[in-house]
Amino acid sequence: MNDHFAAGAFFAFNPDGWEWYVLGVTNVRYPSIVKLPGGTNKEFPKETPGETLKREFKEETGLKISGEFLQVYSVRIPGGVAGSMHTKYFYLVKKISGDFPFGDVREFDDGGCKLRVRWWNLQDFERALLLNHKDGFTKAFIAMANFDEKFCQNNLDMVDRYSRIKC
Repeated sequence: MNDHFAAGAFFAFNPDGWEWYVLGVTNVRYPSIVKLPGGTNKEFPKETPGETLKREFKEETGLKISGEFLQVYSVRIPGGVAGSMHTKYFYLVKKISGDFPFGDVREFDDGGCKLRVRWWNLQDFERALLLNHKDGFTKAFIAMANFDEKFCQNNLDMVDRYSRIKC
């Protein structure tokens, strides 16, 4: 039995120089539950997690990961089939290319599920985040706070909650 994995991307953006936004994906039927953009290697079993991340991110957002990305967390959980395992990889994406204007919403069909991608402000994203993505989000958030001084300074309340980072 083949194990498979999923890869999700955390990408933060601050168009106004103050408030930060994150790309999030929702199922149209459950719009109050958000997940990080990404997906599985089920149809591409020879892909690495990084290759799956790039492909799925582009499929879901229309954007290309054009720079470095850093794996910040992984977790191995039981898969959907008895005896199978599923690994989830979470990445901090530092640079993207393409056009996804702030305020835009994109919809696409993913195997019969209608999904919606949009920018979420960081606090709303955190509140609505799918439970099994919370640890990955936390690790990506901490990595981003370490990576970007401005991100750290603008989100001190969340930084305080997640870690003891000194901005």
